[in-house]
Amino acid sequence: MIQRHPRYWFDDGDMILHQKYSPNNEMLYRIHHSRFDSPKLVSSQLVSQSNFGSLDDAMVNDHSESGGWNGCKYIVLDQERVVDTNAVVVLLDHIYGRNVLSTETDLPQMLSMLQITGPNQLDIPTLHKEVKEYFVSSFPSDAQELANFQCQYAEQAMALAFQYNIRQPQKPLLYYLATQTHTVQADPPGILESMSNSISILAHNLSTNLISFFTPLLFTPPPTSHMECTDALAEHWMPLVISPAIEDSAMGKPLQTLQKMKSVNWSEYAICEECVRDKKEEWSEEQRRVWKLLDEWISGLTEEYEINNSTPMKPSHIQIVFDKEHGLGIALEIRSDTNTTKIVITPRVGLRRASGRDIETHRARDQISPQTTVALLYAQFNTSWLLRR
Repeated sequence: MIQRHPRYWFDDGDMILHQKYSPNNEMLYRIHHSRFDSPKLVSSQLVSQSNFGSLDDAMVNDHSESGGWNGCKYIVLDQERVVDTNAVVVLLDHIYGRNVLSTETDLPQMLSMLQITGPNQLDIPTLHKEVKEYFVSSFPSDAQELANFQCQYAEQAMALAFQYNIRQPQKPLLYYLATQTHTVQADPPGILESMSNSISILAHNLSTNLISFFTPLLFTPPPTSHMECTDALAEHWMPLVISPAIEDSAMGKPLQTLQKMKSVNWSEYAICEECVRDKKEEWSEEQRRVWKLLDEWISGLTEEYEINNSTPMKPSHIQIVFDKEHGLGIALEIRSDTNTTKIVITPRVGLRRASGRDIETHRARDQISPQTTVALLYAQFNTSWLLRR
């Protein structure tokens, strides 16, 4: 059934959005083209009687009385183009001032806006850039904030941060996902299964790093400036720190566990104020250390296990190269709408990123090993393996 939207149907509108939720559920919006800064909408076709397509005669005749549709721009939004069915209304609410994007905007609405304004959907560059800025500000920017951070839509936000190459939120989001031992998330809307799997693997690998780093600190009562305070701290370390951490599976949650350690009223357990103050500052410093180490760990993990973009990536440039260290191989430049990745394949070391410093270009007439020839042919027909281990 085709319906016109009760709020966003303006008789003086000059653009029609035809959103197809499903074969039996479609919505029409008649709006004002001048409010959009979108190359895709600029190039959309003009409506004439011959290109109404799936619009039945009754719908055409019904709306011809209010000025007709001829001359309106017309764009179809099917499920492949706009995955989030609520995104169009969220976008129009912002554009027409009903619910303008701000720092107070709920994250689900922000995620809808980020997707629909992106290059793979309606492509509204100015608004997309503005949404990115609000998106970045929605996530923790230091260890203290991250220790108390909660996010119901973390996996979807993480996927979009990767898709649009938004670096700042990736650290807090991946840490949050890596520490969610009791949360099972449903598949986020509009996110490819391959992307979701990649994020799960990255979160698991980061969790392993966190456990390896934090377990020794967690199970070792720290010394203090006074022997009596050290003894008191050691006596109460098991019931106040270790047991709660085991119960909460917190060996891989350093920021949260350190925050809980700081919240304990240690003065009640025969530890002097000076030692309590020193320990809290020490644990705050450990939190800051974890925050810094996250950059190193995440950078290593993402290079080791390349994230799949929701936009297919294909080689735009392939050349034979000679790597002084590893021998003859091939170099591929793989581009998507959002980023470019340069990769080198050599028989001796397999897949790695191109450094660009020690590669000399050779033409196809150079001798190529059988392994490299197979890799080149495979890469030409199927590049998805290049983005996975």
